[in-house]
Amino acid sequence: QKLKFNVALFGYNYFKSLTPTDGTVDIFNDINGFLLNQTYIPNTCSLIEYTPKLTQTGYQSYLVLYSSISSMGTIINFNFIVKECPIGFRLDKSQGSCACSQSVSRENVTCDINTLNITHNGLLWIGTYHTTTPFNANETNPNACIINEDCLLYCSPNPVTFNLNDTHTQCVDNRGHRMCGSCTEGYSLLMGSNKCGQCHNNYMMIAWIALFAVMGVLLVVLLIALNLT
Repeated sequence: QKLKFNVALFGYNYFKSLTPTDGTVDIFNDINGFLLNQTYIPNTCSLIEYTPKLTQTGYQSYLVLYSSISSMGTIINFNFIVKECPIGFRLDKSQGSCACSQSVSRENVTCDINTLNITHNGLLWIGTYHTTTPFNANETNPNACIINEDCLLYCSPNPVTFNLNDTHTQCVDNRGHRMCGSCTEGYSLLMGSNKCGQCHNNYMMIAWIALFAVMGVLLVVLLIALNLT
């Protein structure tokens, strides 16, 4: 995630009064003084964005903002704490950001920490168990509650992009839930089919039941009248 700073530089003019001025703002790592970023800003309040490269999470980190427009320079210390990567992601030290966790990572699967989206080529279901017990899914065992299985029957054969909080996108025929194993809310299995259709209201259902009941009685009467067995 980007760190955002709104910065304005001021210097003394000929009359020794403060006035907005332009200049360069440097961002240093406070641990070893390494220059991380350098941005020129005009004489207005300007936005500086910097995305830190992460090597660990859960610890306090430090940045130093420095500008040398005055003889002594101006230093601002900035402290921040990076949270643990969310479920489905892990810290990739080579990239300096959160990437697919081991339980999610496989061929043709990509993860975007900025949107929390996961993308794959289809016929696959990735999601969580959704149980009251989190299976010790935390920073020490982040892969425990992830399902990552081939899904050939009810999953989309086309590339899909989804979020672990909404896995229904991976399913077809109005299916959802774990491994697309049941119909989504408002749908039920169609008679003689594995597809899910939209549920009708109670009055319509009662009318269909009554219709079939009447047809059944008429069929019995017809069989008796024609002396058929």
